[in-house]
Amino acid sequence: MLRIVVTLCLVIGATPALAGEALRIGLQTTGTFAWQLDVIRRHGLAAGAGLDLKISEYASPDAGKLALNSGSVDLAVVDWLWVAHARALGARLLFYPYSSAVGSVMVKGDSPLRTIGDLKGRVLGVAGGPLDKSWLIVQAAAKRQGVDLKRDTTLEYGAPPLIFQKLQQGEAEASLNFWNFCARLEAEGYRRILDVRDAQAALGLNEPVALVGYAFSEEFAASHKSTIDRFIAVAQKADDIMLRSDEEWDELRPLMKAEDEWTFKAYRDRTREGIPRRPIAEEETDARRLFRALASVGGPALVGPSQELDQGLYYQPAAPGDCALPRIYSLAALIAIWALAAALVHSRLLPGPLAVGATIVADIRSGELPFQMGCTLGRVISSFAIAMLLGAFAGYAMGRSRAADRYADPWLIVLINMPALVTIIFAYIWIGLNETAAILAVAVNKLPNVIVVMREGARALDPELDEMAKAFQFTWFRRIRHVVIPQLAPYLAASSRSGLSIVWKIVLVVELIGRPNGVGFVLGSAFSLFDMTRILSYAISFIVLMLVIESLLVQPLERRAIRWRRRPA
Repeated sequence: MLRIVVTLCLVIGATPALAGEALRIGLQTTGTFAWQLDVIRRHGLAAGAGLDLKISEYASPDAGKLALNSGSVDLAVVDWLWVAHARALGARLLFYPYSSAVGSVMVKGDSPLRTIGDLKGRVLGVAGGPLDKSWLIVQAAAKRQGVDLKRDTTLEYGAPPLIFQKLQQGEAEASLNFWNFCARLEAEGYRRILDVRDAQAALGLNEPVALVGYAFSEEFAASHKSTIDRFIAVAQKADDIMLRSDEEWDELRPLMKAEDEWTFKAYRDRTREGIPRRPIAEEETDARRLFRALASVGGPALVGPSQELDQGLYYQPAAPGDCALPRIYSLAALIAIWALAAALVHSRLLPGPLAVGATIVADIRSGELPFQMGCTLGRVISSFAIAMLLGAFAGYAMGRSRAADRYADPWLIVLINMPALVTIIFAYIWIGLNETAAILAVAVNKLPNVIVVMREGARALDPELDEMAKAFQFTWFRRIRHVVIPQLAPYLAASSRSGLSIVWKIVLVVELIGRPNGVGFVLGSAFSLFDMTRILSYAISFIVLMLVIESLLVQPLERRAIRWRRRPA
């Protein structure tokens, strides 16, 4: 019994804090995404958007892709072509542009090579392998000039640092490398003979395509669209800061690890150059052209079974105001209809919005409205906490023990079917017209809802996870913390959300019948005087307060509580 009590206390205590909605991000430690995240952190952009960014660091892009596919992270910056290929094979991934910064074909400053045609018969080092996207883009652009680089040059593939060294040591006469290595080469006096951005233009693109971007699953985007949209907005704010402020780059310098001032400036300028600035529709149009060109060069091994870019690849964030404007218009229409009806009826039984608004303002200034709302809110919180604690305890016990379920189930049925008004009357008669009776009456009405939900949660605990915990010799505390709590938290969050709406409605009835203060008491007094202005002012104020609690507290709590569950990519 003691363990059950401790378990429930841990479940309730372990419910995530609501400082912000968590977004799990996979980060390659050596990538430029770390720079953007540092700007977001230092300027408090995520917190300002109600986000709590949980960063998991990885040593390579492949590790980030694996984490994304396994559901260990919600979002990662990955290769556009990889997402397109994975989607063609059935993975339901979405892509949003992050950067169009790309590499170049580099040669020494005194090299006689000037154009792509001069590479015939030369040794060309290629970073990333034969299916690297930049290499395929360069091949496709060269073919349009009548140059077959795959046939006419001696190719040496390797990791970017190796290709970087080969060019420096003269083992390769030219190299195609990632943009950050090209920036380092430029600092040493090397020059470009073909930028991959120019190669894209030669393929008929209006602007370079962002070849890396944010990737996340369709399922996550569907259930957390607001989260994704807010993160994209935050990332764009960080990009704007990086575009306009040179001082910001001084703060980023330790992360950039530039060997000298020239390399630092090259990193900065190339990063700025790659920040996407155009609408998604235009990006997607050019991406389709590029995909066709790459499919003709790389074939199914590169792009998968489809020769056309999947139409659903690009994520479309909601435009600013898309969600808010219809609601604003609808609310404005409701207020207008209300005002018109009040003007036509011209009766004190239907006051207009201006009169109700003036009453709200006057009661706020006098302190009456905050006092009455505070009394009601205190009863809501107290009764809600009691019901959640007792209901969670009873539900968990009934779900884990057949004997407890068998003996307590008749009581539960009685409580479920007991009218709320009857419970309130019993409490006031037996306990008296006092605060204790009011809070207990509300808690008892809420109690069966919590018990039913938590009992189902306890019944749904995975026995295989229990066996795993035993096999790994988990201590009792570790089993509760890492096995039981994550499975019960979604049920606790669901009962919290559904129960809050029950509690605040019953509190008003309790106050109406037997309390000398609170919103319910004021509504009862106004009713006896047929004071519709006061009735509407308090009703609207209390509804707004409950909506704020639901939106800012309960809904984020529910979303965070279910985040442990693995989502398929």
